[in-house]
This record gives sequence, structure tokens and C-alpha cells, in this order.
Amino acid sequence: MEELIKKAKQGDKNALEEILNKFQPLINKTVISFYIYGYDFEDIRQLATLGVINAVNKFDITLIDSFPSYVKEAVRNSIYKEIEKATKHYYKDKESKEIANFIDIKDIIDKEVDIQEDYIKKDNKKRLEKAISLLKEEDRSMLKAIYIENKTLRSYSEDKNIEYHKARYMKDKVIKTLKETLLNN
Repeated sequence: MEELIKKAKQGDKNALEEILNKFQPLINKTVISFYIYGYDFEDIRQLATLGVINAVNKFDITLIDSFPSYVKEAVRNSIYKEIEKATKHYYKDKESKEIANFIDIKDIIDKEVDIQEDYIKKDNKKRLEKAISLLKEEDRSMLKAIYIENKTLRSYSEDKNIEYHKARYMKDKVIKTLKETLLNN
């Protein structure tokens, strides 16, 4: 195993392939042990495989006896990091949809646009959700407080310990950003 690792670290693809083959049972076991929102079986397999490759590249060859344990932890850590990213993405999308449900699209788009048809409403809502998801976390938090938690701008400014006129400016700026994003997309 030591020679394979040395060769793989030097860029020998055959050595790396052999190491991957030896750890295929670990990869398979890992793949069936995890679920990541939005990922399929093959995506998780690729993450586990990349975990093995990263382990090979980062491993200190003087500790050769601990290599299997090191690989196992590297694979699990790569999966856990991806779960964390997927979770953040899921909740960001969920929050954006929740905020979009409470913001009246008419407040953001041009008043002369006819939005009576269901298709246009749905399309505008999807565009609004996407625009909200592009906002900074702080801006989404403000919109959530105002539109979902029904906080007044005054109470929001007091909670955040900022002056009312600054909170108003921030809200106006966020709405303007949403308008620009919707007009440009």
C-alpha cells in the first residue's frame, strides 16, 4: 500500500485507480449510508471517491498503518461538508420562497404590467424567489422580519439597534435591488 500511495502522490493514475478499487467497499458502504437533499446515488458516490483521492493526496506516508482509518474519516468528512452545504442551500431556498409569498409582486414591478394571468404570476413569483435568494443574508433577514414576522420597520430598527431612517434606507435599497434584478432577468 505504501508504494501505491507514493506513486499516486506523484501522479500515477494507475496507482490511484488501484487504491480506489481497494477502497470500493468503503465507498459503497458510505454511499448507501447517507442522504443529501438534491443529490442522487451517483453524486454521493463521486463525493466518496473524491474523499479517497483527497486522503491519498494529503496523507503523511510516515503514518502508513493509519491509512485505512484516515481514508474512512476523509470520506465521511467530505460527505458531511456536502450535507452542510446542501442544508444551507435548502434553507436559503425555503426562506426565499417564504419571503416571496408575503411580498406583493406589484410593489416591486412596474405598476403598468398586467399580472392577472396565472402563468405570469407564477413566473414572477419564481423570478422573485430567485432574486431574493441572491440577496445577502442580512437583507433576507430584514425582509423576513417585516413581511413574515409582521414586524414594523421601527421595531426592526430597535431590535437591530440601528436608526429608523437607516432601516428605511436599507429596506428601500433592498426593494430597489429586487426591482433591478427582476427587470434584468
